[in-house]
Amino acid sequence: MLKYTTPQNGVFFFSIWYTDVCMMKTKGFTLIELLVVVGIIGILASIVIVGLNKSQSKARDARRRAEKNQIITAMNMYYTDNGSWPMSNGSGAIWTCFGPTASTCWAGLGGYTGSDSLMNNIEPYLKRIPLNNATPGTRAYDRLLYVSNYAGLPPNYVTGAYLLWMQENPIAQSDCRDNGYGVDQYAGDPYYYCYEYLGP
Repeated sequence: MLKYTTPQNGVFFFSIWYTDVCMMKTKGFTLIELLVVVGIIGILASIVIVGLNKSQSKARDARRRAEKNQIITAMNMYYTDNGSWPMSNGSGAIWTCFGPTASTCWAGLGGYTGSDSLMNNIEPYLKRIPLNNATPGTRAYDRLLYVSNYAGLPPNYVTGAYLLWMQENPIAQSDCRDNGYGVDQYAGDPYYYCYEYLGP
């Protein structure tokens, strides 16, 4: 430590006194303390990562809802101009991936293909066809599913056109116009599905 001494001959002198305290080594962390700190950091990091992943999945779902609404708007415009839904002239339900013929979707339901005819019909109303960007092997991969002349689902069995879409988080009933069927989730499939009714 620094110690002030009495002045001698008008000159101030400072002397440095080394004590045992100054010579002691600084005490380090124990192993247990380090493990506790590492554990706390790990918990905080996992919380941040979970929150980030949740935010990202909600952002993806918001985009999916916006794109399915664009499809529904385009389908309604087609109906207004033509008096019927696309591909509804045949008999029985026609299940079609909302994409070109080369596209496939909904493997969990046996697998469906797209239709160039459907794309040609809807192209004047919808310039870009969205993708689900879902995990391969799930029902959602990789296109939305359109069905015309469908007899409907219980409990109401309303015949008409439906658009089947999905998202990663639970679907609010206000986002799914489903005629009382409700939002579906299949065993082993991480997504939530809506059979959205377009009209008769």
